[in-house]
Amino acid sequence: MKRKFRLSLTQRQSWAGRCFVLPFYLGFLFFYLGPISQSIRFAFSDVEILNGALAIDFNSFENFNTIFNVDPTYKTQLISTVTKLLWQVPVIIVASLFIALILKSKFHGRTLVRGVFFLPVVLAGGIVMSIVQSDTVSMQVMNGSMVSSGTMVDSNGLKDLLVNMGLGSEITGFINTIYSKLFNLLWKSGVQMIIFLSGLQSIPNSLYEASSIEGATAWEDFWKITIPMIGPIIMLNIFYTIIESFMDSSNAVMQKMLAEFSIANYGLASAMAWVYFIIAAALLGIIAFAFRRVNVKS
Repeated sequence: MKRKFRLSLTQRQSWAGRCFVLPFYLGFLFFYLGPISQSIRFAFSDVEILNGALAIDFNSFENFNTIFNVDPTYKTQLISTVTKLLWQVPVIIVASLFIALILKSKFHGRTLVRGVFFLPVVLAGGIVMSIVQSDTVSMQVMNGSMVSSGTMVDSNGLKDLLVNMGLGSEITGFINTIYSKLFNLLWKSGVQMIIFLSGLQSIPNSLYEASSIEGATAWEDFWKITIPMIGPIIMLNIFYTIIESFMDSSNAVMQKMLAEFSIANYGLASAMAWVYFIIAAALLGIIAFAFRRVNVKS
């Protein structure tokens, strides 16, 4: 009698996961692999439109030499974008975690407040965002200005306070920059807040009950229970925020690439895009390596 072949629970779960991500692999294979290969070819070629067709002439690293040594703006815009990312991502992560901690607590109207904080995610795309961006008053508020008596006034009160406290110009400028961009940063924290909220709700209450019996404070609970338990969620949100920031069409590098693409400079645009992608991938790799080292030590 033949013995029936049966998969173990781990094997069944593994195959279920493969089937779940199969549409992504198929979509990448049929829809993305071709354009990606073409963009790599464009990055190392002169691309022109002749008689309605693309004329591709291999030029080695000439496009990369142009964007770094000939173009006067690309390097500056690239450094500015990455530098801005290095301080915006921590602010967004901390703000979204702080909001998630508040929304996790029980109070009247909690569902309404959650909806208000998630509203920017609903409004961030499509025609609604186009209307907001076309309105001068709305964009001035998002960029850190205030509306007072019908006039646009930049808020310098915090900056004056920090100067009077004797803080250095660099610290004062950095804090004032965060303050002036706070509305815009909170606008980008909706998805991260929801992810953090789901992670916080998955932490067993028994851990906090056991720590309270031992006399631990809320501050100790946060660092000894909450942060270790949501470590993977923190890494996920950091990855999401970095990718979202790199893909934001309003940053200088993306605008530069889109401008080159719009005038049919496909070779330069592809070279800029691949440099941008390599920097993003390297940054994500460094963060993943750092989280892995932290988990190994802990």
